[in-house]
Amino acid sequence: MSEIISPENTELLTYIMGGAHKQSYVHSALNLQNEIEQKLESGELEKVDTGLVNHFAPKIYLREFSAKAGTLVVSKMHRTEHFIMFLTGSLSVMTENGIEYIKAPCIQRTMPGTKRIAYFHEDSTCMTIHPTENTDLQEIEKEIIVPSGEEEEYLISIGHSMQEFIE
Repeated sequence: MSEIISPENTELLTYIMGGAHKQSYVHSALNLQNEIEQKLESGELEKVDTGLVNHFAPKIYLREFSAKAGTLVVSKMHRTEHFIMFLTGSLSVMTENGIEYIKAPCIQRTMPGTKRIAYFHEDSTCMTIHPTENTDLQEIEKEIIVPSGEEEEYLISIGHSMQEFIE
């Protein structure tokens, strides 16, 4: 896609975010993630460099990443409550409440079981902040991320279901 989609074009954003108005946003995110993975494997899409930078302080892990305007991202599902800071840029995010427009600077809280689809309208930088004792990235990933394919089981384990997220 060569043109950047306006945040006001919610119909097109909903369409490219997997038609989330017709199903739960978690199902939309999982379906879109599978479609993107297949296109990456076939060579139809190229993986985007997010310029990932890891920061550590006592009992805190910060994950900083960047996205160019026009980038579509599907997040991993998180096990833990944490914060995300939008440092620069703007994006539209598919949530359980529909499409939300976010303009930096902004801080939001992310709850366990969250999985998002985001479309970046401008070059943007974001940072997630996770409480952890770990400094090993593989161990942190195990601690804070739900493995692919285990999302529904995880949601049930925390008292939710995939169907709860239908608008």
